[in-house]
Amino acid sequence: MKESIFAGEMKKSLSYHYPEALYIKIPDSFGQRFGTEKFFDAFFYINGQFFAFEYKQHKSHRAFPLSKIRPIQEEYLQKAKNNQGAAYFVFNIRYKKSARVDIAIFVDIDQWNILKQELGSRKSIPLDILKNNGTIISYERIDRRKIWYIDRIIGL
Repeated sequence: MKESIFAGEMKKSLSYHYPEALYIKIPDSFGQRFGTEKFFDAFFYINGQFFAFEYKQHKSHRAFPLSKIRPIQEEYLQKAKNNQGAAYFVFNIRYKKSARVDIAIFVDIDQWNILKQELGSRKSIPLDILKNNGTIISYERIDRRKIWYIDRIIGL
């Protein structure tokens, strides 16, 4: 499962819950021609409020490798937060072993920074720690579309 599928599900979910809002997914090819790194995956704007999202997908039920988080992503999410926005890493955990798991964990950038300091030199973060330090949302199928309960994060 590609991260782009999850990003599409998030876009559809935000459109479902907030049809009047502006949602922009920054293309993966952004900046390649000029060498600029992509700062985060998407942003969402509604009623004067700005939300920045960096999507991360993982297929293991044990730990998320910290090497998948780039410093520029942390930097720009923090800039969004410092300018009265909301900024989240959004971890999508999908795996099929004995039971099917498909959840999204929203971790605010401020909470992420605290968590990173607590982890010290670890190379990965156990999913239980992510779950305990973030907000877990689930989904339901509506008209054959996967609609995540993102309204629990946005709060409008």
